[in-house]
Amino acid sequence: MMCKDGVKQMDQKILILSVIFLLFAFAFPVNANEMDNMDMSDPNAMNMDQPAAGHGADEPAAGHGMNGEVNWYAIALFIAIIGVVGYYASKTEKLRKINFLNYAPLKSLLKSRWYPLIFVLPTMIIFAIIVIKLFFGSAEASTNFGSIMMWIFLWPILPVLFLLFGRLWCSVCPLSRVCDGVQKKVGMHRKVPKFLQTYGVWIIIFAFLVITWSDVIFGVVESPLNTGILLLFVLTGVVFMGAVFEKRAWCRYLCFLGGLSSNYSMSSALELRADSEVCKTCKTPLCYKGNAKTGGCSMFEYPRTMDSNRACNFCSNCIKTCDHDAIRITPRPPTSELWFIKKPRFEESFLATALIGIVVSQTMIMLEVWEPFMTLFENATGITNFIVAWTLIFAGAMLLPVLLMLAASFISSIIPGRTSNSDLISDQTAEMSAVSKDSTETTLSGFIRYGYALIPLGLGIHLAHNAKHFLGEGFAVFYSSASLVGWNITGDLSILNMPTIQIIQYILSILGVLGAIYTAYKISTNNPNIRSSVVPYIVLILMFGIVALWMYSIPMAARAH
Repeated sequence: MMCKDGVKQMDQKILILSVIFLLFAFAFPVNANEMDNMDMSDPNAMNMDQPAAGHGADEPAAGHGMNGEVNWYAIALFIAIIGVVGYYASKTEKLRKINFLNYAPLKSLLKSRWYPLIFVLPTMIIFAIIVIKLFFGSAEASTNFGSIMMWIFLWPILPVLFLLFGRLWCSVCPLSRVCDGVQKKVGMHRKVPKFLQTYGVWIIIFAFLVITWSDVIFGVVESPLNTGILLLFVLTGVVFMGAVFEKRAWCRYLCFLGGLSSNYSMSSALELRADSEVCKTCKTPLCYKGNAKTGGCSMFEYPRTMDSNRACNFCSNCIKTCDHDAIRITPRPPTSELWFIKKPRFEESFLATALIGIVVSQTMIMLEVWEPFMTLFENATGITNFIVAWTLIFAGAMLLPVLLMLAASFISSIIPGRTSNSDLISDQTAEMSAVSKDSTETTLSGFIRYGYALIPLGLGIHLAHNAKHFLGEGFAVFYSSASLVGWNITGDLSILNMPTIQIIQYILSILGVLGAIYTAYKISTNNPNIRSSVVPYIVLILMFGIVALWMYSIPMAARAH
């Protein structure tokens, strides 16, 4: 017992030391970027100005906000928002009692035939303009409305939406309406094949990896035409799946954003669930089957037994069809679903782990250290073909975190860990992850179980990466939108300057690390029969965090240039 208590105390000390370590790590990159000997009044002191969206080739841009002092007011506001969210998120018991459907106006909206149509129609109009501009607008991504909307606005804010609202975006995605329209006109409504139900998630992961890889090879982000071709390919898939299969088979089983949205949505601060006590009395599962006016769940979910945000897109069909008002929409502490995964899945843990390397590789190619690294790689391997070199680097960046996670899992399996569940409270015990009768944790089972702890980390460093594009180039959205109505507006692209953005990147990365560490700790406490230590996972998370902090201490290149 003394040994077990000692290990438990060690795990808790590791958690505390991790927080202290990150506080010191947070201070270091900021100081490392202070250039005391540089004359900031000299416009050539930092040669990082690039032509911006809305600027001519000979007209200098406003520097993308690279120079200047830290805007501490913006930082204070950002920290205050996080503090408020954190304060309310800590009120777990109060959050569980809230049901947003008790607010009559919201309930009426979600039950009406106009939801989600009133939100889908604007997105469809914008999507149509984006596609037209991608194919027939400016050939330069920096001045093309479609490219700017896709890569500087939509792509950066999607992870934020997934974190706050789960897969709510999927319900207002214009492609979902295209799928519905095709089904009504020519749909054959066939059942989705078992193969697709079983392996669709791997197709999603593979497609996501291929698209990410091809961006560097074919310049998808830099080319409006290539971006348009990508959207056309996706649209073709949506139309085909809508014409052949029932419901939103594309969204559930083939959309390349599905894996990302599924994982990130499990961290979200919002959930839709059915009241199990009310559902026990129900004899007609209309929430799944639908009724004469409204179809059943478009994502093949059974709300009565649904315990995850993986697939729920808040389409509100279950709210419209349930005769017993059993559906609840409830706020919750972010990442809390990850603490109680009942059926951990290898593919989700694999994607969460691989995503760390993907974000790192996608960030590295935008840093000033990329060219020296490529030179070193070519000299070491003798590979001069860029496609081959990038393929090997991308595969290595993706697989290295997986191998490190497997190593951490192996070490964890041979170190005895906690066996007490004294930290659990009654309502959490009912939601505990399924545990094996055999208390021995294997390398693979540990990888699958604790891989979910990397989702907050991946989300944090992904948000940090996207913060540069949105906050550093966000006004390009305004300028390009104004150009649609003939207004020629120019100015600095940056919403905040680079020193301020870097601090926000550090904060987001640290929050991701802390969220991952706490999630790993909760997974450990909520699986009391598994004799393994959480320490190796915390050490690995800290390693990833150090890489992220170093990475964001180096200025990133802009997209709108």
